[in-house]
Amino acid sequence: MKGLCGDWTKDDCAVIFLTKLARGTNWESPNDKNRRLKDKLNKLNINILEVDICDGRNDNEIYEIFTKIYDSLDENDEIIFDITHGFRSIPMLALTVLNYAKVLKNIKIKGIYYGAFDAKDEEGITPVFNLSVYDEILEWSQAVNSFLKYGNSQHIKEIVDLMNRKHINDGDKSYIPVRDFVSSLNDFTNSIYTCRGKVTDEFINKSGSNRKPISVAYSNMKERLDDIVENDDKSIKPLVPLLEKIKDRTCEFSNSDNLKTGLAVVKWSIDNNLTQDEP
Repeated sequence: MKGLCGDWTKDDCAVIFLTKLARGTNWESPNDKNRRLKDKLNKLNINILEVDICDGRNDNEIYEIFTKIYDSLDENDEIIFDITHGFRSIPMLALTVLNYAKVLKNIKIKGIYYGAFDAKDEEGITPVFNLSVYDEILEWSQAVNSFLKYGNSQHIKEIVDLMNRKHINDGDKSYIPVRDFVSSLNDFTNSIYTCRGKVTDEFINKSGSNRKPISVAYSNMKERLDDIVENDDKSIKPLVPLLEKIKDRTCEFSNSDNLKTGLAVVKWSIDNNLTQDEP
Protein backbone atom coordinates (compact mmCIF):
# COMPACT_ATOMS: atom_id res chain seq x y z
CA MET A 1 0.00 0.00 0.00
CA LYS A 2 2.78 2.38 0.93
CA GLY A 3 4.47 1.88 -2.43
CA LEU A 4 1.27 2.54 -4.34
CA CYS A 5 0.20 5.71 -2.56
CA GLY A 6 3.57 7.40 -2.14
CA ASP A 7 2.69 10.16 -4.62
CA TRP A 8 -0.92 10.65 -3.54
CA THR A 9 -2.32 14.11 -2.93
CA LYS A 10 -5.19 15.40 -0.81
CA ASP A 11 -7.51 14.58 -3.70
CA ASP A 12 -6.71 10.86 -3.51
CA CYS A 13 -8.49 8.46 -1.20
CA ALA A 14 -8.33 4.86 0.01
CA VAL A 15 -11.83 3.39 0.15
CA ILE A 16 -12.10 0.46 2.56
CA PHE A 17 -15.14 -1.80 2.16
CA LEU A 18 -15.98 -3.44 5.47
CA THR A 19 -18.39 -6.15 6.50
CA LYS A 20 -19.38 -6.14 10.15
CA LEU A 21 -17.03 -9.05 10.84
CA ALA A 22 -14.13 -7.49 8.93
CA ARG A 23 -14.54 -4.22 10.80
CA GLY A 24 -14.34 -5.90 14.18
CA THR A 25 -11.70 -8.50 13.34
CA ASN A 26 -9.24 -6.76 11.02
CA TRP A 27 -10.05 -3.05 10.93
CA GLU A 28 -10.63 -1.95 14.52
CA SER A 29 -9.64 -5.22 16.22
CA PRO A 30 -9.91 -4.02 19.84
CA ASN A 31 -8.25 -7.16 21.23
CA ASP A 32 -5.28 -7.46 18.86
CA LYS A 33 -3.39 -4.34 17.83
CA ASN A 34 -1.34 -6.33 15.31
CA ARG A 35 -4.50 -6.91 13.27
CA ARG A 36 -5.64 -3.29 13.56
CA LEU A 37 -5.37 -2.30 9.90
CA LYS A 38 -6.98 1.06 10.54
CA ASP A 39 -4.06 2.22 12.68
CA LYS A 40 -1.52 1.03 10.13
CA LEU A 41 -3.17 2.90 7.27
CA ASN A 42 -3.58 6.05 9.34
CA LYS A 43 0.21 6.14 9.68
CA LEU A 44 0.45 6.57 5.90
CA ASN A 45 -1.22 9.98 6.24
CA ILE A 46 -3.71 9.40 3.43
CA ASN A 47 -7.42 10.07 3.12
CA ILE A 48 -9.46 7.04 4.13
CA LEU A 49 -13.15 6.45 3.49
CA GLU A 50 -14.85 3.57 5.32
CA VAL A 51 -17.80 1.98 3.54
CA ASP A 52 -19.90 -0.61 5.36
CA ILE A 53 -21.11 -3.49 3.21
CA CYS A 54 -23.16 -6.60 3.89
CA ASP A 55 -21.85 -10.15 3.65
CA GLY A 56 -23.27 -10.87 0.20
CA ARG A 57 -25.23 -13.94 1.26
CA ASN A 58 -27.96 -13.60 -1.38
CA ASP A 59 -28.70 -11.82 -4.66
CA ASN A 60 -30.04 -8.69 -2.99
CA GLU A 61 -26.97 -8.33 -0.79
CA ILE A 62 -24.62 -8.90 -3.73
CA TYR A 63 -26.39 -6.17 -5.68
CA GLU A 64 -26.13 -3.89 -2.66
CA ILE A 65 -22.35 -4.41 -2.61
CA PHE A 66 -22.25 -3.72 -6.35
CA THR A 67 -24.10 -0.45 -5.82
CA LYS A 68 -21.90 0.66 -2.93
CA ILE A 69 -18.71 0.04 -4.88
CA TYR A 70 -20.11 1.92 -7.87
CA ASP A 71 -21.34 4.83 -5.75
CA SER A 72 -17.89 5.22 -4.21
CA LEU A 73 -16.40 5.98 -7.63
CA ASP A 74 -16.27 9.48 -9.08
CA GLU A 75 -16.12 10.62 -12.68
CA ASN A 76 -12.68 10.07 -14.28
CA ASP A 77 -11.27 8.30 -11.22
CA GLU A 78 -8.07 6.30 -11.55
CA ILE A 79 -8.58 3.08 -9.60
CA ILE A 80 -6.19 0.76 -7.80
CA PHE A 81 -8.19 -2.20 -6.47
CA ASP A 82 -6.87 -4.59 -3.82
CA ILE A 83 -8.83 -7.85 -3.71
CA THR A 84 -6.59 -9.60 -1.16
CA HIS A 85 -9.07 -9.77 1.69
CA GLY A 86 -12.27 -9.93 -0.32
CA PHE A 87 -14.82 -12.71 -0.03
CA ARG A 88 -14.67 -15.31 -2.81
CA SER A 89 -17.21 -13.57 -5.04
CA ILE A 90 -15.81 -10.06 -4.53
CA PRO A 91 -13.08 -10.18 -7.22
CA MET A 92 -15.59 -11.08 -9.93
CA LEU A 93 -18.04 -8.52 -8.62
CA ALA A 94 -15.32 -5.87 -8.53
CA LEU A 95 -14.24 -6.55 -12.11
CA THR A 96 -17.85 -6.26 -13.24
CA VAL A 97 -18.56 -2.99 -11.46
CA LEU A 98 -15.25 -1.48 -12.58
CA ASN A 99 -15.99 -2.23 -16.23
CA TYR A 100 -19.50 -0.89 -15.71
CA ALA A 101 -18.00 2.32 -14.34
CA LYS A 102 -15.59 2.57 -17.28
CA VAL A 103 -18.62 3.25 -19.46
CA LEU A 104 -20.70 5.36 -17.08
CA LYS A 105 -17.98 7.30 -15.23
CA ASN A 106 -14.98 7.03 -17.56
CA ILE A 107 -12.78 5.56 -14.84
CA LYS A 108 -9.34 4.11 -15.54
CA ILE A 109 -8.01 0.98 -13.85
CA LYS A 110 -4.41 1.55 -12.77
CA GLY A 111 -3.99 -1.79 -11.03
CA ILE A 112 -5.71 -4.82 -9.54
CA TYR A 113 -3.63 -6.41 -6.80
CA TYR A 114 -3.74 -9.62 -4.82
CA GLY A 115 -1.46 -10.45 -1.90
CA ALA A 116 -0.95 -14.23 -1.92
CA PHE A 117 -0.51 -14.84 1.81
CA ASP A 118 -0.33 -18.62 1.35
CA ALA A 119 2.48 -18.28 -1.20
CA LYS A 120 5.09 -16.86 1.18
CA ASP A 121 8.69 -17.60 0.32
CA GLU A 122 11.30 -19.06 2.67
CA GLU A 123 11.95 -15.63 4.14
CA GLY A 124 8.28 -15.12 4.95
CA ILE A 125 7.73 -12.51 2.23
CA THR A 126 4.27 -12.53 0.67
CA PRO A 127 4.19 -11.98 -3.10
CA VAL A 128 1.80 -9.36 -4.45
CA PHE A 129 0.41 -10.10 -7.91
CA ASN A 130 -0.72 -7.42 -10.32
CA LEU A 131 -3.76 -8.89 -12.07
CA SER A 132 -4.38 -5.88 -14.30
CA VAL A 133 -3.41 -7.87 -17.38
CA TYR A 134 -6.62 -9.88 -17.07
CA ASP A 135 -8.67 -6.72 -17.16
CA GLU A 136 -6.71 -5.79 -20.29
CA ILE A 137 -7.61 -9.14 -21.86
CA LEU A 138 -11.27 -8.50 -21.06
CA GLU A 139 -11.03 -5.06 -22.66
CA TRP A 140 -9.35 -6.55 -25.72
CA SER A 141 -12.05 -9.22 -26.00
CA GLN A 142 -14.77 -6.58 -26.06
CA ALA A 143 -12.92 -4.44 -28.60
CA VAL A 144 -12.15 -7.32 -30.97
CA ASN A 145 -15.74 -8.51 -30.69
CA SER A 146 -16.87 -5.02 -31.70
CA PHE A 147 -14.59 -5.16 -34.73
CA LEU A 148 -15.79 -8.61 -35.74
CA LYS A 149 -19.43 -7.54 -35.54
CA TYR A 150 -19.24 -4.02 -36.94
CA GLY A 151 -15.88 -3.67 -38.72
CA ASN A 152 -14.90 -0.72 -36.54
CA SER A 153 -11.33 -0.65 -35.22
CA GLN A 154 -11.68 2.51 -33.13
CA HIS A 155 -12.16 0.71 -29.80
CA ILE A 156 -9.06 -1.39 -30.44
CA LYS A 157 -7.06 1.74 -31.29
CA GLU A 158 -8.18 3.48 -28.09
CA ILE A 159 -7.11 0.49 -26.00
CA VAL A 160 -3.69 0.29 -27.63
CA ASP A 161 -3.07 4.03 -27.33
CA LEU A 162 -3.78 3.81 -23.60
CA MET A 163 -1.94 0.57 -22.91
CA ASN A 164 1.05 1.42 -25.06
CA ARG A 165 1.65 4.60 -23.05
CA LYS A 166 1.39 2.57 -19.87
CA HIS A 167 3.85 -0.07 -21.05
CA ILE A 168 6.30 2.50 -22.44
CA ASN A 169 6.20 4.43 -19.16
CA ASP A 170 7.10 1.18 -17.39
CA GLY A 171 10.05 0.69 -19.73
CA ASP A 172 8.30 -2.21 -21.47
CA LYS A 173 8.54 -2.15 -25.27
CA SER A 174 6.71 -5.44 -25.82
CA TYR A 175 3.56 -3.60 -26.91
CA ILE A 176 5.22 -1.86 -29.85
CA PRO A 177 4.39 -4.67 -32.34
CA VAL A 178 0.78 -4.54 -31.16
CA ARG A 179 0.72 -0.78 -31.61
CA ASP A 180 2.11 -1.13 -35.13
CA PHE A 181 -0.46 -3.78 -36.00
CA VAL A 182 -3.39 -1.72 -34.75
CA SER A 183 -2.11 1.32 -36.63
CA SER A 184 -2.09 -0.73 -39.83
CA LEU A 185 -5.53 -2.16 -38.99
CA ASN A 186 -6.84 1.37 -38.63
CA ASP A 187 -5.31 2.27 -42.01
CA PHE A 188 -7.07 -0.74 -43.50
CA THR A 189 -10.52 0.15 -42.17
CA ASN A 190 -10.04 3.79 -43.17
CA SER A 191 -9.13 2.71 -46.69
CA ILE A 192 -12.45 0.86 -46.88
CA TYR A 193 -14.44 3.79 -45.49
CA THR A 194 -12.93 6.08 -48.14
CA CYS A 195 -13.19 3.54 -51.00
CA ARG A 196 -9.50 3.45 -51.91
CA GLY A 197 -9.88 0.45 -54.13
CA LYS A 198 -7.67 1.09 -57.13
CA VAL A 199 -3.96 0.39 -56.76
CA THR A 200 -1.73 2.95 -58.45
CA ASP A 201 2.01 3.50 -58.35
CA GLU A 202 1.36 7.02 -57.08
CA PHE A 203 -0.28 5.70 -53.92
CA ILE A 204 2.14 2.84 -53.38
CA ASN A 205 5.18 5.09 -53.69
CA LYS A 206 3.92 7.57 -51.11
CA SER A 207 6.07 6.26 -48.31
CA GLY A 208 4.57 6.81 -44.89
CA SER A 209 1.24 8.01 -46.23
CA ASN A 210 -1.81 6.61 -44.50
CA ARG A 211 -3.80 7.04 -47.71
CA LYS A 212 -3.12 3.50 -48.84
CA PRO A 213 -5.30 1.56 -51.27
CA ILE A 214 -7.23 -1.27 -49.68
CA SER A 215 -5.07 -4.14 -50.94
CA VAL A 216 -1.84 -2.45 -49.80
CA ALA A 217 -3.35 -1.54 -46.42
CA TYR A 218 -4.49 -5.14 -46.00
CA SER A 219 -1.04 -6.53 -46.86
CA ASN A 220 0.61 -4.20 -44.35
CA MET A 221 -1.90 -5.16 -41.68
CA LYS A 222 -1.45 -8.89 -42.29
CA GLU A 223 2.33 -8.54 -42.18
CA ARG A 224 2.15 -6.79 -38.81
CA LEU A 225 -0.23 -9.45 -37.53
CA ASP A 226 2.12 -12.24 -38.60
CA ASP A 227 4.89 -10.49 -36.65
CA ILE A 228 2.77 -10.69 -33.49
CA VAL A 229 1.86 -14.34 -34.04
CA GLU A 230 5.56 -15.20 -34.29
CA ASN A 231 6.43 -13.11 -31.23
CA ASP A 232 7.27 -15.21 -28.17
CA ASP A 233 6.65 -12.46 -25.62
CA LYS A 234 4.36 -13.94 -22.97
CA SER A 235 2.55 -10.62 -22.43
CA ILE A 236 1.38 -10.69 -26.05
CA LYS A 237 0.50 -14.38 -26.34
CA PRO A 238 -3.03 -14.08 -24.86
CA LEU A 239 -3.87 -11.59 -27.61
CA VAL A 240 -2.88 -13.87 -30.48
CA PRO A 241 -6.11 -15.94 -30.65
CA LEU A 242 -8.14 -12.71 -30.61
CA LEU A 243 -6.06 -11.12 -33.35
CA GLU A 244 -6.25 -14.25 -35.47
CA LYS A 245 -10.02 -13.77 -35.43
CA ILE A 246 -9.36 -10.44 -37.15
CA LYS A 247 -7.21 -12.26 -39.70
CA ASP A 248 -10.05 -14.69 -40.41
CA ARG A 249 -12.56 -11.84 -40.63
CA THR A 250 -10.51 -9.99 -43.27
CA CYS A 251 -9.18 -12.93 -45.30
CA GLU A 252 -11.35 -12.09 -48.33
CA PHE A 253 -9.06 -9.12 -48.98
CA SER A 254 -6.02 -11.38 -49.45
CA ASN A 255 -5.64 -10.76 -53.17
CA SER A 256 -4.26 -8.08 -55.47
CA ASP A 257 -7.09 -8.16 -58.00
CA ASN A 258 -9.02 -4.89 -58.01
CA LEU A 259 -12.31 -6.52 -58.95
CA LYS A 260 -12.08 -9.12 -56.18
CA THR A 261 -11.09 -6.40 -53.74
CA GLY A 262 -14.12 -4.40 -54.80
CA LEU A 263 -16.40 -7.38 -54.26
CA ALA A 264 -14.84 -7.95 -50.84
CA VAL A 265 -15.58 -4.32 -49.96
CA VAL A 266 -19.20 -4.72 -51.05
CA LYS A 267 -19.60 -7.81 -48.88
CA TRP A 268 -17.81 -6.08 -45.97
CA SER A 269 -20.11 -3.07 -46.26
CA ILE A 270 -23.23 -5.24 -46.29
CA ASP A 271 -22.04 -7.38 -43.39
CA ASN A 272 -21.20 -4.30 -41.31
CA ASN A 273 -24.29 -2.30 -42.25
CA LEU A 274 -22.22 0.31 -44.09
CA THR A 275 -24.85 0.81 -46.75
CA GLN A 276 -27.37 3.52 -47.45
CA ASP A 277 -30.98 2.83 -48.34
CA GLU A 278 -32.65 4.81 -51.06
CA PRO A 279 -35.10 7.44 -49.76
